[in-house]
Amino acid sequence: MPPSRLLAIGFALLMGAAIVYAVAASTPPHPDFLAAFGDISAHPWGQVTLLDLYVCFALFAIVIGLFEKDWKSAALWIIPLFVLGGFLIAIWLAVRWPELARRLRANA
Repeated sequence: MPPSRLLAIGFALLMGAAIVYAVAASTPPHPDFLAAFGDISAHPWGQVTLLDLYVCFALFAIVIGLFEKDWKSAALWIIPLFVLGGFLIAIWLAVRWPELARRLRANA
C-alpha cells in the first residue's frame, strides 16, 4: 500500500477519533451543534475559518463530482461532505486512491 494511501487512512482515523472525542466530551451527551456553530461564527476569525473550510469542501466536492462515474455515487459522497468534512475526504481518498493514482499517472 502506498504511503500516501496510508496517510489518508491515518487522517481518517484521526478525524474519526476527534469526532468521537468531541461528542463524548460535550455536555449534555447530545451537544447543540448549532449553538457551537454560533459561538464560532460570532468572531471575525471564526467567520473566515468557516468560510475557508466550506470553500475547501466545495472545491473537493467538485473533484469528487468529476471523478465519480455517475451522479448517484457522487451525491452519496458529496452530500455528507459538508457535515463530516475532512473525515469524509480522508475516507474518499483512501478508498479511491488506486484509481486516482492510475488516472493521474495516465495524464502525466
